Amino acid sequence: MKEENVLKRQVGLQQFLDGICSQSLFLQTDLARSFLNLSKRDNPSYLIPDHVYSSIFRFLTLRDIFPHLLYVTKWWKTIIYNSFQNMHIAHVEDNLFFGHTPINVDVIPEFVQFISLFPRITNLNMSRINELEDVHLEMILTNCPLLENIIINNCNDLIYPKIKLNQEAGFVTSLSLPYCVSLQGIHWRNTMHERLGKLDLTGTELGDEQLEKLQLNQFQFLQELNLSSMKNLKKPIVKNDFIKVISFRHCTNLTDIALDLPQLKELNLGRTQLSDDTLRIGVIETYSSVNLMKIWLDQCDHLVHVNLSKQSIQVDKYSIDILHQLAYLNVQACKRLEQVLTDQQVTIKSSLSYKLNI
Repeated sequence: MKEENVLKRQVGLQQFLDGICSQSLFLQTDLARSFLNLSKRDNPSYLIPDHVYSSIFRFLTLRDIFPHLLYVTKWWKTIIYNSFQNMHIAHVEDNLFFGHTPINVDVIPEFVQFISLFPRITNLNMSRINELEDVHLEMILTNCPLLENIIINNCNDLIYPKIKLNQEAGFVTSLSLPYCVSLQGIHWRNTMHERLGKLDLTGTELGDEQLEKLQLNQFQFLQELNLSSMKNLKKPIVKNDFIKVISFRHCTNLTDIALDLPQLKELNLGRTQLSDDTLRIGVIETYSSVNLMKIWLDQCDHLVHVNLSKQSIQVDKYSIDILHQLAYLNVQACKRLEQVLTDQQVTIKSSLSYKLNI
């Protein structure tokens, strides 16, 4: 073995031992104590089970692991790659960073291959990887079957990615694609038995028709939907029996809306162009206000008279009670607002309270 490789192994072993000694959790175990107290001859490192190594490696930083620990043995290298559950990669000033550690990856295929070395990651966060295309994301999802939470931020070459929600070894429960401005849609794969609970499309340029094609009504576990800052939304239609939180905040071209969300509890419509009538018809007098507890209408400059009183109305030949659970209302900086009607204890946040007749 080359002298430099021997040195790398020695440094790696020392960092490994330092990592053990810094974790009181492991010092409390008989296995760790026996490993530290006995000589190398009596207690070689291979007697420690893989899962103990894996747990220890999770406490170490990337600077501890790269490059030294990877050169100890091929066995350790495999364990290390299998130890990672969280991965955050960002493109900053022409360099790729894995956490705070720069990585030597020049082209996207190498980038995909690098991520594929970590088959057990469950949380993946990628920012500003502009050459990441649909096919590359599909390869990553295939090679990392345990992924549950995916954040892909400012990746401008994603257009119509295939998202496999029902992985072979688990389920994708959270998907965020904020500011992927080239996004035109999502091709869902294996939506049957999926577990997607959160979807974030903030800052994408999907329009009303493209949003409808996502078929969000099919998602039986979806509870949180973020559609903030989507400038192309004008008259969106959203139907789902399970969503509890939805945001259209800063959708500055949104003038009309149609919601059918019977489990909705929190609704953010701040900085939209909704009027009194479109708010009443599209939200208030629908199933969406049966369980509604919090609503944001701040900076909605087209609102003048808002009626949020408890009511019983007819919807589809059924009588329903609406706004009986409303507890919070934000109407700050609504320049034309003159009146808010309510007949229950509601916390109202307003910088123009002198105009309100409550």
